[in-house]
Amino acid sequence: MAETQGLIVLLSNDQALSQELSQAAAARGLRLAVVASLQDAAAQASAVGAACAALVVDFGRVAATEREPVLALRAQLPAVPFVFLETNVSIAPDTPAPLRRLPWPLPVGFADQVRATDRPV
Repeated sequence: MAETQGLIVLLSNDQALSQELSQAAAARGLRLAVVASLQDAAAQASAVGAACAALVVDFGRVAATEREPVLALRAQLPAVPFVFLETNVSIAPDTPAPLRRLPWPLPVGFADQVRATDRPV
């Protein structure tokens, strides 16, 4: 069981993130297991039990349909700390992007940016 001490499970397919997190984990004496599915993440975290230091979920790379099952898994593994990563997408109106969730109240200056852009918002 000593080989599973301090395991971080990363649910993502982002190679850059996994490399950076792997280096950071190794510097702290932890191992990183990168998985591509929620089922694999649940199996890894369950297998090591208390030795699971964290389960990191990259919501930028996980399908929207997986969000509810992730929260259900969190309830099934109360001893495992969960870390959720959300991509901080620019909300500037002149930046092309799909529909975005805007905070309320709108950030200071947002209305001025809308007035200044030539694109329909």
